[in-house]
Amino acid sequence: MITSPYYSAPEFNSTELFTEKLDIWALGCIMQEICTLKLNNVVDSAQRNIKGKISAIPDMYPTELNDLCVSCLNPDPTLRPAAS
Repeated sequence: MITSPYYSAPEFNSTELFTEKLDIWALGCIMQEICTLKLNNVVDSAQRNIKGKISAIPDMYPTELNDLCVSCLNPDPTLRPAAS
């Protein structure tokens, strides 16, 4: 297994090649957990992966951080930020 099921990106179960975009998705999951103080569970993560929906982080954080979380959790891996 390449990734934890808690942080698996939508493309993880497809036949696509695995790239650093899987890690970017996991980073988005972890940032969201830290900011919301809520741990994801496998069921929530799977539902989020399928629907491509995430909840915004609290308003106490800068808009740029929320934008980064949203971009990291984009269901389309080609639209996620690069690792470089």
